[in-house]
Formats: sequence, C-alpha cells, structure tokens
Amino acid sequence: MVKPIGSLAIAAVVPLLAALCLVSCTGGDARWCAPVPSMTVEQACDAVCGTAHMLKLCLRTLQPRARRGGGEHRRRRDDAVTRYVGAAARGALDAYAATAAAKRGMQYSAALPAEERTAHERCMAGYDLAVRFMGRVAGDLASCETAAARLRDDCDGSLAGMDACRRKLFGYPASPLYGRNLADRNKTMLVGLLSNLCSVVDTLDTLNRARKIQVVSEIAMNTIPFLSPLLVAVSLIVAGAGAGDETTTCPGAPSMTVESACRNVSHTQAMYDACKGALAGVPNPMSDHDATVYALAAARGAMASADATVVAANERVTYNGSLSGEEKGAYEGCVEAYAAAEHAMGAVLNKLGACSFGGGLADDYMSGLLAVESCRDRVIKLPASPLYAMVLVDRNKVGLALFLGKLLGI
Repeated sequence: MVKPIGSLAIAAVVPLLAALCLVSCTGGDARWCAPVPSMTVEQACDAVCGTAHMLKLCLRTLQPRARRGGGEHRRRRDDAVTRYVGAAARGALDAYAATAAAKRGMQYSAALPAEERTAHERCMAGYDLAVRFMGRVAGDLASCETAAARLRDDCDGSLAGMDACRRKLFGYPASPLYGRNLADRNKTMLVGLLSNLCSVVDTLDTLNRARKIQVVSEIAMNTIPFLSPLLVAVSLIVAGAGAGDETTTCPGAPSMTVESACRNVSHTQAMYDACKGALAGVPNPMSDHDATVYALAAARGAMASADATVVAANERVTYNGSLSGEEKGAYEGCVEAYAAAEHAMGAVLNKLGACSFGGGLADDYMSGLLAVESCRDRVIKLPASPLYAMVLVDRNKVGLALFLGKLLGI
C-alpha cells in the first residue's frame, strides 16, 4: 500500500530517483527518449507559456538545471523536451513534500481551529493523489514511456489532486497552506504544459528551425488551451476570497438584515430561495449587516459553483472517450468561457474587498454573467448534456451576485 504523503509516498520515490539519475547522469548530446523534439530552455518555455507569470516559473524551474550543466552554453543548447518535463516533475514533487512538511509543522498548533485542522487533513488527501500521479510521470520518463495520452492523464490526475486540496481550503484563505497550494498547482500545470511537447515527433525536423518552434508552440498550447487563463483566475480567487467577512463595512453602503436584502433583490420565489441559501452562512442573519457582506458571500458562492463546473467539464473532455467532436468542442469552449467568468468574478471580489464600487465593478459583474451565458449557449445545443443544469445554476448564482451588488449603488 502506498504510504501517505507524510512519508512522501514510497511508490512515487523509486521512479523519481530513477528519473533523477537519468536526467542528471546522461551525458553528451544523446537524444533522451526519442523521438521527441529538442530545443533550448527558452524555446520550450516560450512554446508552452501563455502568461508572463508562467513563463517566469518555467524559466526559474528549468534554468538552474541548465546552469549546473555548463553555464550559458548549456542554457542555450538544445535538449530533448523530456528532460524539461522530468525537471519540472521533480520540482513539483519537491514542492508537494515541502507543503506536506509545512502542514505537519502546524497541525499541533493550539492556535489552529479544529475545523481548519480537519480541512488541512482533507487537503493532504488531494496531495496523496497528486504524488501518485506525478510519481508515475517521473517513472514513465525514466523508462521512456512517453505516450502523450498517458502523460496527459497523469498530469491531469496531479492537477485534480491540487484542486481537491484547494476546495477543502476554500473557506480558509488565510491559511498558509492556501498560498502553498496555489503555487504547487502552478508547478503541476507547468509539467502538463511541457509534457504536451512530447507528442511532437521528430518529423518536424524537416521544417526549418523557426517554423518548427512555431508548430511546436501551436500544438502545445492548443492541446490544453484553457490552462494558462485559469492561472489568472485562480490567482484572483486567492486574492479575493479572503476579502471581507461579517464585519465588513464600506463607506456609503446600506445596512440591512438578510431577509431585507433578499426581499429587495428577488422578483420570484425561486430567486428569493436562492438568495436565502447563498446567505445562509452569514452569522446573525436577523441583525443588520453592511450590504457588502452579502455581495461578497454571493460572489464567493458563484466562484465556488463555477469552479465545480470547470472541474466537471475538464473531466468529461479528459476521461470520456466517447464524446463527439461537437461535444468536446462545446466543453472546451465552456472551460475557456469560465476562465473569463472567474477572471471577472475575481475582480469583483477584489473590488468589493477594497470597497471600490466604481471603477468598472458593474462591468465586471456583467462580464462574468455574459461569459457563463456563452457557455450555456454552447451546451444547450447538445443532446441531454449533464453540464447544462450546472451551467444554469452558475448563471443564477452570478445573476444573484449582480443583484446583491446593486444594493451598493453600482
């Protein structure tokens, strides 16, 4: 049985050590795990990274290895892309271990509330999953089993583990593990992005150099086009989720009870019920609270619901081999649309937390709503899509968040 991450999952360590030896000890100009393309660190990172943040992470992860191997000359020398995937996988596993160690260091702290301690334990179950899959990535590379589909599945499994942890910590954005989990998630995504380069075979060598790198980049980014935008969205979730609580007060914002707020924004019984459900976690609902409290609660609820839908859409694209081309295109389009929706709602959370009710807050709400509706328009054309009901719920939650935001005079 695989030990939990507290002991760094024995089953993951053996293939990791084998991969480490193969990456570090293979000398000369040997093409590792051919046929795969070769390129410099900079070219690999440029090919797969769609944001400046991800590009910096990629270069920071891969360049230390290049410097150890021979300075500037090594850094600008071509290497098989499997070397880069291996280096990124080792970096991700090291990060998982560091987070597990941090969790162990705080688990007996008397200052840690019991509920948060439980959330930490459940978060680590996600890390156990991530270690198992990422260890298999390292093992496959050690034995040159670089089948693109399997690499992608393992990277997706690791990412699912990171997301499982994040959902457990969603109610504790001030937890030190929250920020660590976001950073670890980005490192996991980097492995997935780089692994897509392994599916580009050496026949590309028949192209000229510039065109080869261009084609590699197009293939890598089109394989999982939704990953890089989600980095921005998740960063905004972390920045905004902790903004404000039941004590939030903003100058000029009205105060009222939960009942009054829901009556003011609801034009149907269904919307009233949804409002009461969204604000059920507000303490002392019979007391007056700043309306910003209600707007924040509804926006957080909309974000959490959207996150669940993105996970469901990704799972269908990744694991359902019977999807038609139309279905796959619709679900991938939804993931891209939801990246825009989460980006917009993350901006809403940031502005609400800063009591910034001008500066495009109303536009951010509408951008989030329109993005979800664009997904709805895609899945409504599919026969009996299980995602359709989830998207309708998300649309209602974003709409409710907008209505509660209007209490602030936007």
